[in-house]
Amino acid sequence: MTQWVGGMGIIVLFIVILPKLGVAGRQMFRAEVPGLKEEQLRPRIRETATLLWFVYIGLSILEFILLYFAGLNAYDAITHTFTSISCAGFSTYSDSIAAFNSPMVEGIFLIFMILGGANIALHYKTIFSDRTSLIKDEEFRFYLLIILLATVVLAYTLTRGEVYAFTDSFRYSIFHVVSILTTTGYATVDFNMWPDSSRFILFLLMFIGGCAGSTSGGIKVVRVLLMMKYADNVLFRTVHTKAIKPIRFNNRRVPENIMHAIVSFLIIYFMIFITSATLLSLMGVDFVTTLTSSIATLGNVGPGLGLVGPMANFGNLPDPGMLILTANMWIGRLEVFTVIVLLTPAFWRH
Repeated sequence: MTQWVGGMGIIVLFIVILPKLGVAGRQMFRAEVPGLKEEQLRPRIRETATLLWFVYIGLSILEFILLYFAGLNAYDAITHTFTSISCAGFSTYSDSIAAFNSPMVEGIFLIFMILGGANIALHYKTIFSDRTSLIKDEEFRFYLLIILLATVVLAYTLTRGEVYAFTDSFRYSIFHVVSILTTTGYATVDFNMWPDSSRFILFLLMFIGGCAGSTSGGIKVVRVLLMMKYADNVLFRTVHTKAIKPIRFNNRRVPENIMHAIVSFLIIYFMIFITSATLLSLMGVDFVTTLTSSIATLGNVGPGLGLVGPMANFGNLPDPGMLILTANMWIGRLEVFTVIVLLTPAFWRH
């Protein structure tokens, strides 16, 4: 239940319940739902947050029904609905989704992990206004492209390494690409036993996360996309010194302050990652576990590699290390800037 509530965002829930947050509520909403600007489905922030919750609840009910008719009992269907649509990934089984051993169940989880990793506001627009809202969104298209490319490369490495036959390679690849990219963290096999080339792809996906305004963690696809455009813009202006080429997203010009905020976010994000990884290494934790546990907790992915693989847990890490990773999870879930806002005295004077 806490993962389901946390998936939509505790802050968004508070805005629904406590509308008198006023300006402070708007600041927190922007931090919890990052992007060029908050999705204004309604003039008031509280009305927008309420609509997002209605969509979220509707998707949850639909997934529960599908899982129940796919053969899961009511308890398994509701607990795994809570942790898949929220891109949270906690399972009541130590073997995670492998316990069900059902391609149909995996397919349902796959669909709802993808939906959970997309912008919830776009789901509302697709249902009630413009049926093409998702497809027209530049971030969502890039999100699908990442899934496609990563799946193809991962399936190739698994097939080439003779880990599985091609069909099984594709099945396990697409599920775990989506699971890791959306920071859900479900597993159907122990990918910690895969070749290093395959595990490296999953490691890279841990940094990205889902779309802005989704239930997933990570850096978010929109930030990655805009940083790529920013790098291209810098290279263009290096060659064409007098040219003016604004950065555009969804046919809108991206203001400079937005790009500055994204650069600041990434710097802080990687500083936290490097700091936590360094501290863990000083405690004697091995290299693979150090890197993957740091990004898996900061991005709220869940499983990492090494000692914290999908069929293992964090119990073997030293106690001070677990305190560091706990802080990572808290900071990452609140989108970094929210933590900074919370700790800023000026915020409470509004």
